[in-house]
Amino acid sequence: MSAQPVMVKAYQRAPVRRAPKAPAKPSVPASIQKLIAAAKNNQIMGALGLSVFTKADLRYLYESGAFGCQGKDGEVYEADHEFGFTNRMLDKMESDFPLSEREQKKLRGVIGTQLVPFLKTL
Repeated sequence: MSAQPVMVKAYQRAPVRRAPKAPAKPSVPASIQKLIAAAKNNQIMGALGLSVFTKADLRYLYESGAFGCQGKDGEVYEADHEFGFTNRMLDKMESDFPLSEREQKKLRGVIGTQLVPFLKTL
């Protein structure tokens, strides 16, 4: 007499469907986390201004989409232009050249209308 395989009842069920895993959030560098905390406490726009940002921070924010946001006036700014301007001003500050009043005003506008609101959403 040959033995037939026995079907176990537990294996006759349909496979359990699992919910798909949520995509992992990309890790935020520690320097950006400090900027986020400063933005949420409204500390960036004080006397610090651009001096709290590094080139790596600006590059990360640019790649994350912080530049090119819509300003309070409804105008959409070009990301490449604003990123390039901010980078040039950082270079100028690092080389101890004073920023003109016009450059300071535009820089405060970029930080206040694009970077700070973006950091507050992170």
